[in-house]
Amino acid sequence: MAHIFISYARTNRNYAFRLKEALEGAGIETWVDLENLDPGSIWQREIESAIDGGFAFIYLLSKESIASEYCQNEFRYALEEKKKIIPIRLPGINDSDVPAEISAFQWLTWEDFEEGLSAPDKLFKSIRMDLAWAKFHADLMIKAKKWESSKTNSDLLLRGKEIREAEKQIEEGQEYPKTTSLQYAYLFQSKKHEVNGVDRLV
Repeated sequence: MAHIFISYARTNRNYAFRLKEALEGAGIETWVDLENLDPGSIWQREIESAIDGGFAFIYLLSKESIASEYCQNEFRYALEEKKKIIPIRLPGINDSDVPAEISAFQWLTWEDFEEGLSAPDKLFKSIRMDLAWAKFHADLMIKAKKWESSKTNSDLLLRGKEIREAEKQIEEGQEYPKTTSLQYAYLFQSKKHEVNGVDRLV
C-alpha cells in the first residue's frame, strides 16, 4: 500500500512519532524510521525504496534536520523522483533558516495543527488534494524501477488496460508529483512491446 514518508532529525523523534500516530489514526499509512537503523548500503536502498513507494514526502523542518546530511539526501532523492513534498516547520526555526530549495515549496507549521493533532485539517487537505494521482504515481514508479533494475525484462511491462490507464492518469495528472523520464520510458516501452506483440500475431 502507498504511504507517506516522514523525514526527520533524531532530536525531533517525538514530533515524528506524534505525526505518525495522527496520520495512521486517520487511516493514512506512513513510513518513518523510528528504529534508528544503522546507515549503510542496505539501509540506503531501503530508504530509497520507501521514498519510491510513497505518494508524499513530509520533511519535518528544524535546524537539526536542515543540517542533517541524511535528511538532505532523503529530500533531494524525493525531489529527483518528483514526489509531492510537504515541509512542516517545527517550533524553534524561522523562515530565514529554511534553505531556498526547500522554501520553494508551500510549507505548513506545527502550530497549524498542534491541538492534540486530533484534526490536522491543513495537512490532510494538502495531502488529499491529489491523493489518487499521487498514489498512482508511486505505484507506477515502483513498477518502472523494478523493470529498470531487471535490465528491462519485458515480463514486467504494462499490458492492455494497464497501458490505457497509465496514459489516462498521466494525461490528467496533477502538477505534483510530476511524471519522471523513467515513467515515460516505461510506458513507451510497454506500448511498443504491445504493438510488436500484436504485429507478430497478425
